[in-house]
Amino acid sequence: MAGVTDREPDPVPAATPDGEAATSTDGFAALDLVGGVDTTTSVTYPAGDLAPLLKDAAALIKADIGVKVIALNLGGWDHHTDLVTRLGALAPQLADALAAFHQDLGAQAATTLTLCMTEFGRRAAENGDGGTDHGHGGVMIALGGGIAGGRVITKNNQWPGLATANLFNGEDLQVTTDFRDVFAEALNRHMLVNVSSLAPVFPGFSVAASNFPGLYS
Repeated sequence: MAGVTDREPDPVPAATPDGEAATSTDGFAALDLVGGVDTTTSVTYPAGDLAPLLKDAAALIKADIGVKVIALNLGGWDHHTDLVTRLGALAPQLADALAAFHQDLGAQAATTLTLCMTEFGRRAAENGDGGTDHGHGGVMIALGGGIAGGRVITKNNQWPGLATANLFNGEDLQVTTDFRDVFAEALNRHMLVNVSSLAPVFPGFSVAASNFPGLYS
């Protein structure tokens, strides 16, 4: 999960006489700066592991101390067994925490893009233990940041289907959109990074605006 908050391109660091990049603060000063942020809020966050992380993230963003990207992790999604019960408890935790985070940001939600993604997809069919095993296609969620929300985006507006003949190797949901195209569109449209400058960010991957999924349209 990444909350991207700054639309201005990063300045190029100035070089010192020794050839090293000069920065405005050292690591210890940065830690002091972050440690001094007031995390109190009038918004009520739900219980769970993710909520306090998002609460702190919202505080850092609202403090306007130069935060550009925040990465957070929520585990517990590897449901090889008892998927219905376990997912039924974890999915609302994600939804409620994101809703509180969005509310807490207030006006800054419009300039803060939140992306959620999974490490890997799941099989289309249930296994023998009431769960699903590792699969191919997955899902991503985008929130805020000026995107055109309220949609389910698929490649060329085509749902790949769950019929056995339409599944990857007859088992997994087909991948239609490379996750790197989602991040590339975010970097280009939200962070104002030129497409021509994205190659080092995605080694071995060809970035093209024509492959962007259309978060902003």
